[in-house]
Amino acid sequence: MASSSQRSVKNYFTKVPKSSVASSSQPNQEANANHSEVPLPYSPMIQKDIVSACKIETIKAILEELNGDYFSLLVDESFDVSRKEQMAIVLRYIDRNGFVMERLLDIVHVLDTSALSLKRAIINLLAQHSLSLSYVRG
Repeated sequence: MASSSQRSVKNYFTKVPKSSVASSSQPNQEANANHSEVPLPYSPMIQKDIVSACKIETIKAILEELNGDYFSLLVDESFDVSRKEQMAIVLRYIDRNGFVMERLLDIVHVLDTSALSLKRAIINLLAQHSLSLSYVRG
């Protein structure tokens, strides 16, 4: 059986005390007396939104750094713990200072690992980011 400290740690990530959502004009003693917990049902959705926003901004910065120049692709596929096939796509290019840069573009779920299926997934991903296959070198 879990101890009370383990249960409170678990609840910390899924609930917030009412005192945190009480008005700032309420005295601290009164807020502590009303310390029942309010569930946070949208927390995982908010976390996914934050991660998605970071992904979009990171890819935008990578594409700006690429500046429409030639690039190479590094592609690797494997399956995760749940046996879903995934493909990681990395861009390799030379930046404005002459340094070789390797940046993870995306991890794509693929249904099949045949060459045709992987090629379709790569072309679709490049098209999503307005990258042309004619700029791929190597």
